[in-house]
Amino acid sequence: MLRRNFIAGNTALVTACASDDIAPPSVKVRPVEPKKRPPPAKPAPTAAEASEHEGHPTPAHPVLEASSACARAGQLCLAHCLVVLGQGDTTIAECAQAVSDMLAVHQAVAALAAAGSRHLKAQLAVADEVTERCKAACDTHADKHPTCRDCAKACGDALLTFARHTG
Repeated sequence: MLRRNFIAGNTALVTACASDDIAPPSVKVRPVEPKKRPPPAKPAPTAAEASEHEGHPTPAHPVLEASSACARAGQLCLAHCLVVLGQGDTTIAECAQAVSDMLAVHQAVAALAAAGSRHLKAQLAVADEVTERCKAACDTHADKHPTCRDCAKACGDALLTFARHTG
């Protein structure tokens, strides 16, 4: 191809593309909005503001901590009990039932403790009985099943904490 033909051909192409009959329709371009900055961080509370909230219940409440630890161990114990039951060993059925009851009661204890509820002491009376039953059921399997041993220990710790807060 001769250089002269190439240049002439490109000129015709450029002229054709600039023509209104084949040019694409004009596109409206929206302006880009600037990003919004996050609000400035709130300053730390003053001493007066901090003292205003002193004495409110906090998630570090000992009953909440003990009840939650007992429930964590109970969840593991119950899962293990279900596996053992599934293998046909029904000797662990009482343990599974006791742990199931304990989990329901400890959920209520944790919620009441976190809220600083005036009903916590009444719920702890129920929790004492249910936790004692769970501990006894888990103790019977503690030598054979480590999850039962851990649950029994957590129940014992919770009972000690409950006793300190009901007296």
